[in-house]
Amino acid sequence: MKPKLLRSLTVCYVIAVAIQIAWYVACAGHLTASESLLGWMPKAYSPPLIARVVGLCLLLISAIGIRYPIAAAASVTATAFGIARYSAELEWAWVNAFQFSVILNAAVALTLNPQLHSSWSRFRQKHFTTGVLLAGVMVWAIVSEVLAIAFQSGEPGPKHHVLRIIESVILCAVIVTSITDFKRFVVVVAVAIFALGATFLQLNRLEHASDFAFAAAPLSCLVAGTTSALSAAYVVPGALLSLLLASASFLTANRAANVGWALTMTCLVVVRIRSVRAWAVLGILIAVSSVVAYQSPLRPRIEEWVDHGWSTTTLASRIEFWKSSLSQTPNRLFTGFGPGRGGQEMSKDLHLNKWRATHNSLLEMLSEQGVIGLLLWCCLLFSALKTCLLKLRRETAYERAMAMGIGAYLLAMLVASMAISRHDDPRLFWAIGCAFAMNTARFDTIRRPEIAS
Repeated sequence: MKPKLLRSLTVCYVIAVAIQIAWYVACAGHLTASESLLGWMPKAYSPPLIARVVGLCLLLISAIGIRYPIAAAASVTATAFGIARYSAELEWAWVNAFQFSVILNAAVALTLNPQLHSSWSRFRQKHFTTGVLLAGVMVWAIVSEVLAIAFQSGEPGPKHHVLRIIESVILCAVIVTSITDFKRFVVVVAVAIFALGATFLQLNRLEHASDFAFAAAPLSCLVAGTTSALSAAYVVPGALLSLLLASASFLTANRAANVGWALTMTCLVVVRIRSVRAWAVLGILIAVSSVVAYQSPLRPRIEEWVDHGWSTTTLASRIEFWKSSLSQTPNRLFTGFGPGRGGQEMSKDLHLNKWRATHNSLLEMLSEQGVIGLLLWCCLLFSALKTCLLKLRRETAYERAMAMGIGAYLLAMLVASMAISRHDDPRLFWAIGCAFAMNTARFDTIRRPEIAS
């Protein structure tokens, strides 16, 4: 890019960010939330002062990415992990495009950063397929949305929308570009943990915290996996931090997230120890986890079923969701019903008064975006897992540590997503971005630590 053109675009970008901040400051105190989207939101909601201050800081930090790439990564990470899903803050972030503004600001800032032009070029040349997959996921979501509108497939539900998929893909690209070495990886992980802690402080009731558990459990696996592949000095603080995250997840009673955590942590033990005893522990844990998952009682959220005296377990209710979703799929096998519309036909079939998600990422992707969308999503996810597997045998301990940690995170999310819909979760794409970043990051400039025995 020519220097004169770059300067002109930079000036335009600064002006655009200034307009965003001015609008944000002027309007943040007057935003309201609609009770129709999520029943437990207050009807008239105004973000507290601390939320407005944090939002302003995130907008500014995302813009600083034009000079410091790690600032862009920190801003999108804090946005992804720092907004409670079951809260009015989330609707405020969606309806008023706050989250999208932060992520888009970071992406544009990195595009205008002269230092990253070579990194972009290197990534496009060496990892063209990854870029195509990311673009394909986003483009097909838009195509699916257009088809849904054209064929009048209904309005998208409150939890999933095409905008969230676009945000997630852009966030993934920002993380891929920003993480250029192990130290920057540590920075974004620290920001994720700090932002998640801030989310925990927003929770008024733990039964509304399943989304928090879905982030805390994989982060626990990431920390444990990363530190276990480094020197012994990292293992103790890493284990304590991992235990803290896991404990916070357990308090929320999210069975899907915690079963994913349990199986992933056991797999880490198997990888590190490779003994018959470890395999025995894995078998026992799978059996115990299965019994706990199946016997867990249904929370009184599906009032229609509870009122009619249907005594069932959480897993049994999900099986009803899955059977209904599969029966509806052939109607739109290739294109789906459109992003956010997957659970509507299921809810009608089961005579539910309130819209419900499918509670299975694979089935929800199939229902919303058809076979094409499901294949694109699976290829992207398993491409990231493949990258982690290939890096496990690298000479640099930092590469192995990142591969172990990120792979554990993705595995925990994959297990949990079989019982709860998270195909468009920004934090899933955050981990995918971390995985792909290993292909362009440099590790030869960091002193190699002693490998833990």
